[in-house]
Amino acid sequence: MDQTLNSDKAHSCGVAHSLVGDSEMELNRPLEALPHLETALEWRRILVERAPNNARYARDWSGIHGAIGLAQIALDRFDEGLANLQAGVQLTENLIRRDPVNGTSQLQLIESLQQQANGLVKIANFPGTGSVRQMELLRQAVQSLTRCQGRLALPELERIRPQLSKKAKEITQELEEARSALAKMSSAAEARPTKP
Repeated sequence: MDQTLNSDKAHSCGVAHSLVGDSEMELNRPLEALPHLETALEWRRILVERAPNNARYARDWSGIHGAIGLAQIALDRFDEGLANLQAGVQLTENLIRRDPVNGTSQLQLIESLQQQANGLVKIANFPGTGSVRQMELLRQAVQSLTRCQGRLALPELERIRPQLSKKAKEITQELEEARSALAKMSSAAEARPTKP
C-alpha cells in the first residue's frame, strides 16, 4: 500500500477494493471478500487521518466497517463481526453529531443500522445459537430496524424521499420478520414447563 499516493488516488484504491469485496459478497464468497474489504478500510483510514473533517471520507470509513462485519459473520467470526457493525453505527452517529442536518450522513446511519440488524439476525439463525441468545439478538435487531424506520421520516432526507421507498419497504419487511421470529420464540419459551 503506497501511502504517498495523493488523496484522489488513495480514494480510488479504496473504492476499487470495496467494489471487489462487495462483488465477492454478492457471489457468497466472504473469504475472498474480506481481504479486499480490509484493504479498503485501510485506505479509508488513511484518508480520514489526512482529512478528519471530510464527511465523505468519514462516511466511507464507517460504511466499510459494516461490510467487513457482515463478511466476518458469514465466516462465523461473530464477535469481530458485531464489533465492526457497531463501529460502523458509532462512527456514523459521530458524523451526525457534528452535522445533524446532513442527509447523506443520516442515510448512512440507516444503512449501518440495517446492516447491524442483518448481522444480528444471521447470528440468531445460526444453528449453534442457543435460544436465550437468539432472543437477545432478535431484540437487538428489532431495536436497530425500529431506529431505521424512525429515521426514514427525518426532514433531512426529504430531497431523496422518492429513492427511499424501496429502502422503507425493505426495512419494514425485515422488521416484521424479526418481530415475528421473536414472538414465536417468546411463545415457545412461555410454553415450556418451568423446572421446580
